[in-house]
Amino acid sequence: MLESMETGTPARGDAAFGALLDAADVGAALLNAQGELVAANAVLQRLVGRRGLTVVEALRCAELASSAQPPWRHALAGEPSAVEVNVGTREDPLWLHACAEPVHDDEGRSIGVLVTFHPSARAPGEISPDEYLALVTHDLRHPLNNIYMRAQLLERELREVGDQHACEAISKICQNVQRMDAMIKELIDIHRAEGGTLKLQREAVDLCELARQTMQAILPPRLFEESTVRGDEPVWIEGDRRRLERVFANLLSNAAKFSNGLGPIRVDVRVSSTGDALASVSDSGPGIDQEALPHLFEKFFRARRSEDAFVGHGLGLYGSRKIVEAHGGHIWAESNGRGATFHLLLPGVIAPPERKSA
Repeated sequence: MLESMETGTPARGDAAFGALLDAADVGAALLNAQGELVAANAVLQRLVGRRGLTVVEALRCAELASSAQPPWRHALAGEPSAVEVNVGTREDPLWLHACAEPVHDDEGRSIGVLVTFHPSARAPGEISPDEYLALVTHDLRHPLNNIYMRAQLLERELREVGDQHACEAISKICQNVQRMDAMIKELIDIHRAEGGTLKLQREAVDLCELARQTMQAILPPRLFEESTVRGDEPVWIEGDRRRLERVFANLLSNAAKFSNGLGPIRVDVRVSSTGDALASVSDSGPGIDQEALPHLFEKFFRARRSEDAFVGHGLGLYGSRKIVEAHGGHIWAESNGRGATFHLLLPGVIAPPERKSA
């Protein structure tokens, strides 16, 4: 829940804005035009709570600990800013990477500041490669978070006045922001997997249902209606749902792309003879050259699946391979002149989890 202060709220500091702030997956705080805390989300509360501090106390520590102004003071003057801040004490520091951006009303006047925070284990000048990547990706995601939150607010206002055409345009903006955010997360996962630091959040996952949900989210409606998920249902494994969804999303988006949206896509999910989960994604596109098959999952490799163009950035299948291998599995592709089939083998089929009684 949001931690709120009775200091007045910006023009859009209503329940909808609070819900969006609390939904952010980074620490976030909203300040008014006087630099006083209006609200802070649960992520930020947990970050500063490690030092036994409230958000108000942490912001005060940051202002006292540095000779330079913290980024929210620059943002209050109308200048977006990002810098490392210590929201702990000198004896017990807590370094966070803070990005601050002004919040404006409908007439363009600055009425507050939105600040997002990302953990940093070291003081400025002592950044490891992993921490540097975290900071860079945080800086990339910060404007995306702002675009997404404000687009959602605008969409709600447009729905209230019944402007459906504008709502559809805003919805496209939100979809593309989510797509860009997924690409950033994919880069982070690739870096961590290469360094052996990728940590999976394992839970019971029904691969059949996950494939069906991802297919509905990824494919155009007409193509989704023509495509199928079949096999042994359900097939449960212990896996990282979010990352396995990304693997299916990569394979399904490739299948749709190379089928030109014309042919059906088929997903088969079965229990293999060795007791592992085997999922296959098949398309009806032009197929893959035999010489390219052994290299499909190499970093930056781009296969030519038409006579005149390479497509993609060469990281989607490589990232999918890293996720599957982190699960102890294997991914490969087959093509026999027309269409292609991508297989992923994931070990350890489990019994269906017990349903909790109401």
